[in-house]
Amino acid sequence: VGDAFTTGGTRMNSQDINSLLGKVLRMTLDGKPVKTNPYYVDEDIKKARNYVWASGFRNPFGLSIVDGRVFVGDNGKEVDRFIEVGEGGNYRWDGSDMSITTNALAVFSPAQGLAQMAFVKPASEALPAGFAGKFYLLLCGDPDTDPIKDPGRGVMMLDYDFADDRLAAVPDYFVRYRGSSFQVLAGLASGPDGLYIAPILPFKDGGSAVLKVRYSGPNAHPHTFENERDPRQLLEARGCYGC
Repeated sequence: VGDAFTTGGTRMNSQDINSLLGKVLRMTLDGKPVKTNPYYVDEDIKKARNYVWASGFRNPFGLSIVDGRVFVGDNGKEVDRFIEVGEGGNYRWDGSDMSITTNALAVFSPAQGLAQMAFVKPASEALPAGFAGKFYLLLCGDPDTDPIKDPGRGVMMLDYDFADDRLAAVPDYFVRYRGSSFQVLAGLASGPDGLYIAPILPFKDGGSAVLKVRYSGPNAHPHTFENERDPRQLLEARGCYGC
């Protein structure tokens, strides 16, 4: 749940255990608090602390549980982060960009609107071996920014080493939005036959779509990262914007 922070406000909801905001919550399937939650005191469903499992988040849009371990994509103001979350942990969001980097496994700067997250199991047949056993993070983009001027929206792939608790490679794009019309990516899910992506806005004809990425063997695709011709994409990929 996001922290619902308002400009000029003084109360940091994410640091208040008696607030549901800025938290990862855990409840039973019938909506009751779990007795083993770290701040549980009684069965009262009106006490926020009974539901709190971890605190200190700005906007934890994405959450995946892999072999009992919880991973969160936390959407910041100017910086986003990917973190592993432990029971009773406080992830220190205090309204600053510095705090959103705390305990991060990966930081996305500038922020690209880190939204939903999916994990493709190692044994999955939906994607080739080099793409299975990875996290996929949806970067929805800034809703107020033209995608042509802000080309970062797409799906990022993260290779995580579960034994050493760290990333095994630099995060890289798996899919990048190439459209010229305004669009925001909103949904991401791993299915048995591919990775599903849902744009939130309708097309010019009024229709909407759910996109599926699947492996198609030797069939070539007209737009691959190796054959990228867009100068903006090349400048970003080669680090030229830093010069």
